[in-house]
Amino acid sequence: MTRKSSSAPPWQQAVVALSYTVLAVVVIGALYWAQVVFIPVALSIFLAFLLNPLVRRLQRLGVGRLWAVLASVLTAAVLLAGLTWFVGRQATDLLAELPDYSHNIKAKVKTLRDLGAGSYLAGVEKLLADLEEELKVDQSPEPGTGGAEPPPIVVRPVTPSWLGRLPGYLGSTMVWLGGLVLVLVLVIFLLLNREDMRNRVLRLAGDHRLSFATRAMEEASKRISRYLLMQLIVNVCYGLVLSLCLTLIRLPYAPLWGFIAAVLRYIPYVGAWVASLLPILLSLAVFETWWGPLGVLGIILVLELLTSNFIEPWLYGQTIGVSEVGLLVCAAFWTFLWGPIGLVLSAPLTVCIVVLGKYVPPLKFLDILLGDKPVLSPSVWFYQRLLARDVDEAKELVRTRLTQPEPEKLYDEFYLPALHRACFAHKHGDLTGEDEAFVVDTIREFLRELHAGSGLPPEPVEHPGPLAPAADEPKVRVMAVAARNREDEPPLAMLRTLLDPQRWEMETAGADALTGELVERADDEEPAAVLIGCVPPGVTHARYLCKRLRARFPGMKILVGYWDGDGKKERVRQLLQEAGADEVVSLLLEARDRLNSLMAVLSEREAQGHAPRRRRKG
Repeated sequence: MTRKSSSAPPWQQAVVALSYTVLAVVVIGALYWAQVVFIPVALSIFLAFLLNPLVRRLQRLGVGRLWAVLASVLTAAVLLAGLTWFVGRQATDLLAELPDYSHNIKAKVKTLRDLGAGSYLAGVEKLLADLEEELKVDQSPEPGTGGAEPPPIVVRPVTPSWLGRLPGYLGSTMVWLGGLVLVLVLVIFLLLNREDMRNRVLRLAGDHRLSFATRAMEEASKRISRYLLMQLIVNVCYGLVLSLCLTLIRLPYAPLWGFIAAVLRYIPYVGAWVASLLPILLSLAVFETWWGPLGVLGIILVLELLTSNFIEPWLYGQTIGVSEVGLLVCAAFWTFLWGPIGLVLSAPLTVCIVVLGKYVPPLKFLDILLGDKPVLSPSVWFYQRLLARDVDEAKELVRTRLTQPEPEKLYDEFYLPALHRACFAHKHGDLTGEDEAFVVDTIREFLRELHAGSGLPPEPVEHPGPLAPAADEPKVRVMAVAARNREDEPPLAMLRTLLDPQRWEMETAGADALTGELVERADDEEPAAVLIGCVPPGVTHARYLCKRLRARFPGMKILVGYWDGDGKKERVRQLLQEAGADEVVSLLLEARDRLNSLMAVLSEREAQGHAPRRRRKG
């Protein structure tokens, strides 16, 4: 029997995939070739998100919308202009003073060379010197030429070179100033008409998708606004503290390094370390000893560790919903498209992409690839590692689960789903018999290690239910039967470990036992209850065994463990109950609880001899 597929034919899937590919190429090409338009728009939206909290705060204080927007934008523009002038002035002075520190650099190079004398570094240095000597080009005149006279010098009128480059400078300056003016104007109008712009976007989505568009916009705006505001606060404080610390150790131009660090920290994960290279290199030139560079390095390390591990998690509260790898990949992508501006805007732009992937079904792959939420549940992860035959990682997942509360749930959360998936995949031809056997055997091995306490020591398992019987009272006997397949056997071994050995005596029968043998065994052993274990999707043999046992022992308590994990297959439950099952359970913990709840009844029947008796022949 083959599965029916509800998916589209292969040629339709190929056409859809090609259409999306062409659309992606067109969009990326438009973003690259029309960056003169898209960069100012993206910057204006970025600044609007950044200034919107300030505008709202001013409005709450009674300032009108127009004046609040103008005050916020002008304040930001003045601050940016002042910082640009200050940084430019500091950079100019630094370049002018760098030659004064050449003697310190030479002294440190000599120190390093002295440290490497006599070691393998000296050999490498000699090798490089020999190669340089061999590659030198002889500049002496050839023999017999006597040195030719130099050509005559022709004097021509010289035009200043800057006049030739002036049109290009003016063109670049005008483009830059035009983009800056466009950004400021767009920011003002976006802040003034934020409700109108939001309503227009919602109208584009349509009335039938109003709830979807509203959730998407709210989530994107909250993520971006909170992230940008918190990041601005963190970066400004980081830059101020760094400037103060560098000033205390007398590193020149400390405010410049603080500003650069604050700006470069917008680059995900690597920006802070790139910014640290500049003050460290300057400290090598400025300070005569090595203590100065070591002090700069120590300050940066302490600040970065405190900021990344304590301050940012406390302020952000939650991440922006993008994984570390996804953020770095998108940073490279936006840098390729838009240069440094794209690098700064990569985080908010990536958030918008992830939100689109979350709410637009065709773009779901973006949320999966770039999002920070786990895409595989622990049970699927465990099963996938077994398929890959990576026993070590699967065992590590088991160890992690055992350290969490209620370690006995390991069976229902990891082992049963893996057996279910392996059995289902094997039945439908997606898994070979060898792979299925590996999954089953590995789980058996895990159970042996868990039971022996050698590799995976479990936490003590409490056994809820009635109190344990007295020492002179007999244990309640339960016969556990694997319905048909070898996958049905491990769950019964798991159930044995969950039952209190002081109250229960559980005998198991393997999948290779015939039905007639099982009936005769039940007749001989006279158990208080029989539990039939069955891993989906097979249920036929479990029904047949129920019918045989019910026909032979009308008063016996029969439970069926149909280990599907959810108990939602009412049709299967109904079929098993019609075949004679008293109870149908779907989890091992559920089976344990049902047996414990029946402990009083079963123990009383056991003590009074009301368990099913053998039928006497003749």
